[in-house]
Amino acid sequence: MVLCVPVLFHPSKPISRLSGISYFIDRDHRFYTLQVPWDEHTGIIRSNDGETEHDNKHLLATALRDEVHDEPHPDRLRGLVVHDRCWQVLRKHRIWKRSGEDIDQITRALLSRTARDWERTPLIPLALDLNEHWRNPIASEETDPLHSRYVQYLICRARRRTHRRFKVMQNRQKNHLNRLPGEVLFLIADLLQSPEIVAVQQAIGTYLGDVYWRSRIPMDLFHELRELLDQTLDWEFLCLELEKYNIEYPDDVDEIPAPFNQLLGRKWVLEQLDEIEHFVS
Repeated sequence: MVLCVPVLFHPSKPISRLSGISYFIDRDHRFYTLQVPWDEHTGIIRSNDGETEHDNKHLLATALRDEVHDEPHPDRLRGLVVHDRCWQVLRKHRIWKRSGEDIDQITRALLSRTARDWERTPLIPLALDLNEHWRNPIASEETDPLHSRYVQYLICRARRRTHRRFKVMQNRQKNHLNRLPGEVLFLIADLLQSPEIVAVQQAIGTYLGDVYWRSRIPMDLFHELRELLDQTLDWEFLCLELEKYNIEYPDDVDEIPAPFNQLLGRKWVLEQLDEIEHFVS
């Protein structure tokens, strides 16, 4: 099941809003129109028998899909389908707060980028080896277009390693670093690379804490961790492994390993949001 959030807007009327959610069966995937609830807190499921009748048709809106590459009709409501995960990433980005949580401003910011801008930055990076479902997210069987199996694998490992976080305290040694106030120790740690911080912890027999190690992880890039902030994990291990994962490959590399290739997609999405943010007044 693909969970998508339709955004309704009108080319010539002051209509720009988040609609409710529709579940599209296979025969609906290639439709040029969307039928969605006006109320964003409502959802509908199309029946498998092809029946299109609905008891409350007056509560539904019919809009042209904005993915149809034709000239926009000036008198027709249009709908832009956004995957639920992409919508969550958008709401966590700076552009959401800067726009005042205004969908209309974000839509206008998208339109402010010229066709030349979009052509220069292809819709799909050439380095990404993605299947055709990426081009048509409605037909995708994946529940998350920004999904990374490798990140989920690391999270599972971090859960199994929770008891190892305090192992460094068993070998506590007396040295000058032990005499430093905690605030000073954190300032020093911020100047070091993560492996160096691990060495300092081992030298003084102190664990800097889950909160500190979480703070070193870029949550905008690894969005799935936002839902785990109150969980007990080996955050030190997770930080170290994600830093290894988040490395830059030179442009001349012919083939990028699959786990790293999965991260390229979400990096590209965040780069586009950074660019569009400049068009928000």
